Amino acid sequence: MNKTITWGRKYWGGAIYWLLADVSVRERSRGALSVDHALRAILKKGGNVTVDWPIEQVLKTADEATVGSDFGDLYEKMALEPWVPDLTRLFESLGVRLVRGRVQFDDAAKLASVRDAITERAPRPATK
Repeated sequence: MNKTITWGRKYWGGAIYWLLADVSVRERSRGALSVDHALRAILKKGGNVTVDWPIEQVLKTADEATVGSDFGDLYEKMALEPWVPDLTRLFESLGVRLVRGRVQFDDAAKLASVRDAITERAPRPATK
């Protein structure tokens, strides 16, 4: 992601990075932690749009918040050299598949609970 000049590789590479990190953290922690915990920790320590943190600080803070090395390890895989994740296998393990042009969830998939946690909708505010 770091050595490309194309917006698509940066944009989609970043989106894939955060998805893979979230799946990894949720799977490792058995659902107790997620990317949300990492982002909240970064914000709590002052990481926001008004500051320019080195990537090492972002990764360290995220890894500390999620009690692992998912963010740093994944960054090493994706940042400096081209790396193509097996998205077909990822979606298969999450139980996400396309059937006749429609997305279907397979609740028997290995990581179906991770998918459910990621796709869980926030409760809607009560209307008056």
